[in-house]
Amino acid sequence: MRAVSLAAFAVCLVAGSAHAHVDTILTLRPDGSMPELPAQYANARLQIGWPVARKGVTLRVNGRAVSVPLCALAGVKSRSLAQVDLSGSWYHLPRDGLPHYLMVGFRGPHQPKGGLKQEGVMLMFDLTGPAILHAPSCASAAGRK
Repeated sequence: MRAVSLAAFAVCLVAGSAHAHVDTILTLRPDGSMPELPAQYANARLQIGWPVARKGVTLRVNGRAVSVPLCALAGVKSRSLAQVDLSGSWYHLPRDGLPHYLMVGFRGPHQPKGGLKQEGVMLMFDLTGPAILHAPSCASAAGRK
């Protein structure tokens, strides 16, 4: 009986990990395109204005656009695309509660890759909408100035 229970647990573990999503590192071309995106999002464009806190961030997908409120971008210290990290995931079923998404991380001028936890600003977009899934609140962004 114990062997059957262990076998059932192993099957569940393997099945669960087969449905896990995978983040893909993305590159941003000067025209705002991200060549690693799948065909259904191939026309997506991410527009980042510099300085970000005054010019903003807009994601366009399939004829629709969403812009992050400027007040939410007050804490962005990045000065160029070299200080922006992009990743996304579309290998999971959106009906599981997590839509296909794009993550945009803005690092400070002297932060290494992966240094978002100290001073960076993270945005998360739903690629299917598009819609903003996560951005700093305007109140918390104002406190960072």
